[in-house]
Amino acid sequence: MDLNNMCRIMMTAAVSANKHIRDSRVIHRCFCARPLEKTLYLLFSVTLVFGANTTYVYAAKTKAKFVDITETAKVGAVHHAAMFDDVFKPMMNMYNAILVGAAIADYNNDGYLDIYMNDTAPGTKNHLFRNNGDLTFTDVSVEAGVAFLNDKHNVSTAAIFLDYDGDYKQDLLVARFGTPVLLRNKGDGTFEDVSEKAGIKRHMNTFHVIAFDYNRDGHIDLYFGNYFQNDIDMFDIKTKNVLHDSWEDARNGGENFLYHNNGDGTFTDKSKELNVGDPGFVVAVGHGDYDNDGWQDLYLANDYGPDKVLRNTGKGKFEDVTDEAIGHDGKHGMNAEFGDFNNDGFLDIYVTNITEEWSYECNMLWQNNTDGTFTDVALELNVCDTGWGWGAKFFDYDNDTDLDLYVANGMINGEGSYAEILSEFVVSDEGMNPSDPSKWPEIGKRGMAGNERNQLFTNLDGLTYVPEKDAGLNVMKNSRAILLADFDNDGWVDTFITNSKDAAMLFVNKSHNGNRWLQIDLIGKSPNTNAVGARLEIKLGSQTFIREVNIGNGLSGSSMLRQHFGLGKRDNVDKLTIRWPNGDVQEFKNITGNQIISVTQGDKILRVSKSSPSKQTSIKK
Repeated sequence: MDLNNMCRIMMTAAVSANKHIRDSRVIHRCFCARPLEKTLYLLFSVTLVFGANTTYVYAAKTKAKFVDITETAKVGAVHHAAMFDDVFKPMMNMYNAILVGAAIADYNNDGYLDIYMNDTAPGTKNHLFRNNGDLTFTDVSVEAGVAFLNDKHNVSTAAIFLDYDGDYKQDLLVARFGTPVLLRNKGDGTFEDVSEKAGIKRHMNTFHVIAFDYNRDGHIDLYFGNYFQNDIDMFDIKTKNVLHDSWEDARNGGENFLYHNNGDGTFTDKSKELNVGDPGFVVAVGHGDYDNDGWQDLYLANDYGPDKVLRNTGKGKFEDVTDEAIGHDGKHGMNAEFGDFNNDGFLDIYVTNITEEWSYECNMLWQNNTDGTFTDVALELNVCDTGWGWGAKFFDYDNDTDLDLYVANGMINGEGSYAEILSEFVVSDEGMNPSDPSKWPEIGKRGMAGNERNQLFTNLDGLTYVPEKDAGLNVMKNSRAILLADFDNDGWVDTFITNSKDAAMLFVNKSHNGNRWLQIDLIGKSPNTNAVGARLEIKLGSQTFIREVNIGNGLSGSSMLRQHFGLGKRDNVDKLTIRWPNGDVQEFKNITGNQIISVTQGDKILRVSKSSPSKQTSIKK
């Protein structure tokens, strides 16, 4: 009997005992069609792991290990919640605990990734943590001019770094309940507020913002995902029509705005023209080319209503393809993360929801069917039930080539539970139209799904995800944003986590297992210097792995733009293909692993980045 047949017999037995896995062919394809050494490992070094919903055959090949260095790194800024207008008094403790945004970039171009973190109470300061290169940080927010953005009518929600003017410096955009702030990087360690000059100084209630080039003209455009109606001042509310008018199909939220970059430092609102306004209660927005046609599409994760899939036609319009792509979900979308978890060359999407005893919605892992449609496989792949989900990110923490998954969870702490009271309100006469906050039952000091455990899942060859319970990342807080970056440039991706009404946390990745890696900094032609929307493919033997450059996917922040590939035990990448946003294609062969390389668009030489731990060398095309 050959190894593939042995593998199929073992996997079929596991499937037969598990009613949650509907199609054993998926398992045969994902687990059995592997290189010889992986098949042997799976056959002779297996451990049964009992996940939330399923039983799996699992090879415990990696020991996940993350170490909390928040205190020594000096990045544990505490989030302070805003006190909104008294209209919100009945549920203030819930609605002021929602988001804590953050962003990652090398703002001073010293080779080390820095952190920007929002606060959300009037009078509090935001933080810019400059990386000192030794896993310690210095808060330079005041001298940089990016600290005091929270006042009596404007509080920070989301943040992203971007280069909006194509000058090869990382600018900063802070979204707010209020007017957004665009801060231009002057190149001397300071920023200047250019919001009014840029034409984006309008009131909006934004939960999430992304930067992408929707029309491929090279200029980076902005998309604001808004929650409450945009004319509502959260500190001076004049209407009772504030909250959602439906529990499952709310359409009275804030319209979203797409600001077209005019190429002269200004932006123009083209939301209506492009058909992307959508008045749902947006919590998160993700962008990616899910249909591989070269154009960036949008996924809107909506609270109290169906998520939206907006396909970029490439003809100056977006079309709503939700019905055919994913259907109607009517859940509480909290996250929009793109990534190819099963390595088939098409981007999949992970969305968090509320999964509790009283609201069993299930997170969604939208597997791309490669024909413009998606199938939710979260239950089958063991990433459905994490609790009250918020931010989530794909990343290869163990450098074994597969995209693993980290999910933030938890709503609010308190004395007693608000859930039962809220459940009764939902089915009451007053609860039939919940848009008036004053009609809601008093939350007082009660909590709801508080201090839930964050969850790290290891990807097993695209077959399933297995929770890592002793990785050091299972924080029991009320976490919000997850940001990814290699803060010490050692090739192992670290995590920065924001927590509602609590201190942020930084975890350094110590899962060192001998696997190799490659990181790639793309330098695009101006004005798209960050190469937003670029597609990278690497070949390792017969296998191909992809990444795509995005700004803002996940929840309320942006992770590092440097692209990370785990290589497993392979020393070299056979081929690297870069498909630049303007259509240019470059290929490089035989690239040594365990280094950070820099690729400049049009340059035939790969250069070892100044951030790389390896020797300074060059690699010819």
